[in-house]
Amino acid sequence: MDRPIFSVYPSVNEGFRSLFHRIIYPVRQYNYSESNNNQPTFGIMWTRDGDLDSRQGFRFEPNHFALMVRPEEVTNVGNDQCMGDTDSMDYESFATSRDSINVDPDTLFVSDDTNDDTNLNHSSNMDIDINSIPVNLENSPIPDVIPIVNETEADADTATCVSSTNPDFLSHDVGDIFGSISSITDEQKHVFLKDHFFPDENYTDFIKQHITKGKQKRQYTLSFQRSWLTQYPWLVYSPKQQGGLCKFCVLFQPKNERIKNAVLVNRPFTNLSKATGKDGVLQTHANCQYHKESVSLSSEFLNNYSKPQESIQYKLSSINEKNYNLNCHILHKIVQTIVLCGKQNIALRGHRDDSTTPSQATNKGNFLAILNLLAKSDDTLKTHLESPGNKNAKYTSKTIQNEVIEIVGMYIRNKLTAQLKDEGAVFTIIADETTDVSNHEMLALCLRFVSANNQNVEIKEIFFDFVHLNRTSGNKIAQCIIDSLSRHGIDVNKCRGQGYDGAGAMSSARVGVQARIKEVSPLALYVHCNSHVLNLSIAGACKIPSVRNMIDSLNEVYFFFHNSPKRQTYFELVIERLEIPSNVKKIKGLCKTRWIERHQCYETFYELYTTICRTFEGILNLENAEALVDLPHGQWEWDRETRTKAQGLLHTMESSMFIVAFVTVKNCLEAIKPAAVKLQKREQDIYSAYQYIDNAKTTISQYRKDIDDLFRTWFKDAEALAALVGTKITKPRITGRQTNRANATSDSAEEYFCRNMAIPFSDHLDTEMKTRFQSQDRVGVELFGLLPSSSKSSSDIEDFVKKLSFWKDDLVAPSSLRSELQLWNRFWEGKDPLPDSLLGCLNVADEDIFPNIRKLLIIGCTLPVTSCEAERSFSTLRRTKTYLRNSIGDERLAGLTLMNVHGDVDINIEDICKLFIQSHRRRMFKNSLLTAND
Repeated sequence: MDRPIFSVYPSVNEGFRSLFHRIIYPVRQYNYSESNNNQPTFGIMWTRDGDLDSRQGFRFEPNHFALMVRPEEVTNVGNDQCMGDTDSMDYESFATSRDSINVDPDTLFVSDDTNDDTNLNHSSNMDIDINSIPVNLENSPIPDVIPIVNETEADADTATCVSSTNPDFLSHDVGDIFGSISSITDEQKHVFLKDHFFPDENYTDFIKQHITKGKQKRQYTLSFQRSWLTQYPWLVYSPKQQGGLCKFCVLFQPKNERIKNAVLVNRPFTNLSKATGKDGVLQTHANCQYHKESVSLSSEFLNNYSKPQESIQYKLSSINEKNYNLNCHILHKIVQTIVLCGKQNIALRGHRDDSTTPSQATNKGNFLAILNLLAKSDDTLKTHLESPGNKNAKYTSKTIQNEVIEIVGMYIRNKLTAQLKDEGAVFTIIADETTDVSNHEMLALCLRFVSANNQNVEIKEIFFDFVHLNRTSGNKIAQCIIDSLSRHGIDVNKCRGQGYDGAGAMSSARVGVQARIKEVSPLALYVHCNSHVLNLSIAGACKIPSVRNMIDSLNEVYFFFHNSPKRQTYFELVIERLEIPSNVKKIKGLCKTRWIERHQCYETFYELYTTICRTFEGILNLENAEALVDLPHGQWEWDRETRTKAQGLLHTMESSMFIVAFVTVKNCLEAIKPAAVKLQKREQDIYSAYQYIDNAKTTISQYRKDIDDLFRTWFKDAEALAALVGTKITKPRITGRQTNRANATSDSAEEYFCRNMAIPFSDHLDTEMKTRFQSQDRVGVELFGLLPSSSKSSSDIEDFVKKLSFWKDDLVAPSSLRSELQLWNRFWEGKDPLPDSLLGCLNVADEDIFPNIRKLLIIGCTLPVTSCEAERSFSTLRRTKTYLRNSIGDERLAGLTLMNVHGDVDINIEDICKLFIQSHRRRMFKNSLLTAND
């Protein structure tokens, strides 16, 4: 025997259970030499019928007996609790009569032939002669430790305890709530019962106690034993309190004035010398009546929490069963209505939506209106809503709405990010801030990750949360991001990328958000939003005076019609009168954030150029506008301000500089439009994005080289456009000294505009693209070597492995990466076509054959391309938080936005109702769901 074991005792003979349900420590050394007749004596302690008469044989269940050993000579006694002197140990002889049962259990040594206590009802019995049992314990098999659970505690304690290897185990320490039980919720009680801290075998921070024992006053060091936690299932160890506690008595304190200062209840157990034994603290506590009451209360609590429909209250009366079904039906309709309003992004509340408002003329909002509509075909719901006894308990208040919306939001988040809980999953943070209608800074937090379902691999970008920012410093924003992820169960350490704009608070490598996130997750690489960079390149090229003036004029034309319904109506009538073959009826502006609309604005303006000029002529009543005299709705009169603006804009639009600059910029930006469109796609990986950017850079560079030939064609288009409005392209007057515009000498109008406008603009655009998109600023380029098009030799593979070592902690088997890369190169030999993106390679990489390469490809696909997903959520924010709903809370706002943005997510109403019932389980047993105040 070389380890402590537990004696096993069945449910019969209850009088002896306390003797056997305890830990037994073995004697380390025995002297069994036959020369001095030091054979140990033994006896069988248990019989099937409780008969302990001194007879040689009796019937008992096979494999279920306790062997009692009394060594005559013990050279050393030791156990995990105390290694002491044998002189201080007193061993009593054991007799098989009933009168000799009261022996000190600490002097007994018990061996069980099994660690399974489930075979108590075997029908086969056998007669055993105790003389036939071998006594050589040195060769006897020693069973594993067998935890013994009292029947009253077995039902209550089915905990899957938190190991001490978990870095967050202290959050489940019962000592954290010691003395503050009244302030915790049922959900927290459930956590401490089911997932409390349980030290593993490597845990060494137990409390220790030094004692003096024996005649020789020897010093011993006692330590809190981990085995006690198994022997007494109600016992937990608290690192914070540095001692043992009874989790049942702490969480369900009995109403007994005499136990205000009871050990294990109101103060931790630390006197280790009095732990075990017949009068030990642990066994005494287990036998206390108030402890048994606490165990019973905890068992009832766990049953009610997990299965409210099976609780005692429910089964006591058939009325409760009827009420439960009625309440569930009503709750189902309420949740359905809230989900409908959320997905359709319509306001729930009206001017006054209080249930007690007597006026029927007041608009109480869409939520109550839809419920009342449903009630017309649902008698149960109608009775509930119209019942006078439910005036203040209809479950239609804003409080209940917020609780349901929060549960639905949590449900959608968990469903979207379920795979991020898996080991080895990685994701990317995408964030951007904006100002809402209440003039508050709001941070849109989105996640990007790779989703693999049934061999279908796709890149997902999802909206995750809205966070209110009290301050916009890098530290505060980063902390808000980390808190939001942690609050919703996302491990920040799994972050492998960050995608933000170029603002200093976000992008600073020292005090920005990206720096703070890297402190928590060092592998989270920062990517500057490529769409922002592309937009900055175009904006930088448009700073030359001729192009800047043209863009300002475009915006003035847009606002001229956009800010006046009368002018817009007149413009549409002109389009109908002139029979322009176009479906476009409205001019688009140059939006600063909607980058695609920049290109659409030039296309729309080019298509409606003639119509715009004719509209200005009609406003000014010019002679060539006779066709617009008899337009519908009578005579159109215009004020002086309108006529003045129309005169100025018409003169600008017919000028040669405006027309040529407009045509030149439009043609140059057409080379960038494919990249601008593709970068905003969610499914783009970082390699494909850089390919589109490189193609745009190459095209612009080629435009600059061939500008003379290209501009010859563009100039002809400008002349044709000018001819439509009856003007000609002429070069402006050349002066000896010009400071406000380009003044290069030329022999013709074409040469003048080429030298003074086309060449400077193309040159600026080419320079901006090359400066802002530099190869050394690119992130994740090491992963691009995994594409089959970049096959490597043996020497190149060695260097490639070193580059990929940055992600070695994410690899499944880092040591096999080299051979895996060689196999990957041979895999693509002779195959055609080859994938041209990381996502394409990921669809082919088999997880069993290429586990490391597949992991690297997932990380490459996870790296962000742009922050467009956060920009898209701003549109939903403006539709949800309007000037009529400007005081909406953060959780309500996030929940409604999740329902609207992720409208394709299937929401199981039954699951939402179950989650709500678990949060408010007591209310489900009232006469109505709604008898408790909201």
